[in-house]
Amino acid sequence: KEDFEVLEQRRFCEEWLPGFQGLLRQLEPDMKSGKLMLLRVGRHSGAEAVTVADFRWISIKGRGRPPRNYWAAHPTTLWLAGQRMTDRSGLLPFGWLLVERADAPEIPALREWCDRQPKPDLTAVQARLTEARVNAAAEAERAAQAQVQRRAAEATAVEAAARKAAEDQLLTPNLREVRALADALRARVEVLRGGRDKANTEWHTKARNLAKRALAEGWPQSERAELAEMLAQELPKAVQIDWKDERKKLQIALLNA
Repeated sequence: KEDFEVLEQRRFCEEWLPGFQGLLRQLEPDMKSGKLMLLRVGRHSGAEAVTVADFRWISIKGRGRPPRNYWAAHPTTLWLAGQRMTDRSGLLPFGWLLVERADAPEIPALREWCDRQPKPDLTAVQARLTEARVNAAAEAERAAQAQVQRRAAEATAVEAAARKAAEDQLLTPNLREVRALADALRARVEVLRGGRDKANTEWHTKARNLAKRALAEGWPQSERAELAEMLAQELPKAVQIDWKDERKKLQIALLNA
């Protein structure tokens, strides 16, 4: 009874409630005689369905700041189901059962009421369920393939890193510096995502200093040539420079000589 009052006050289940209350009035004699019993079941049946009238004391856990936590004789929450949460009148409560003897004759009033209730299109529901299962299976397959690809990419990256580390061990100290600067410039390009550092900032300065050292220390021609090629390829991508002018300042011609 309390549930129905709350539903009426809040204007929920307006399409369903009057007919259901009318059915209960017709069934009231049989329920009083013990032939029928109205039962509420399920997780969302509500606190009143699992407590005893005149003895119930329900914990109300409020939300907000500060939260309102207190005890009351009736709950403040309703659990309703519907196709759309915005359709207040079309919502229905969970878990009402009418219990009777298994060998009891059919109740005409109950049959008439059931026949008047909207029937879902089970064919459409089954089609949606089938489609959902197919989509879920396809998504699971895509996820599995993606995981395989990620693991393969990770294995390839580990292998490439190990190979690079092994190759670096065979390099001269000068070439290690060249490769390290190349890696740093590429990493900077990834970070900038289409942008470039201004001239005379950190990595531009490091590139110029390395070029000066290569000439001052008399690096072998093969090492100077690799440095020159690396600077030509990587430096303009990471730094805002006029390469025609910059190649003169870096003395690319001498590095290649």
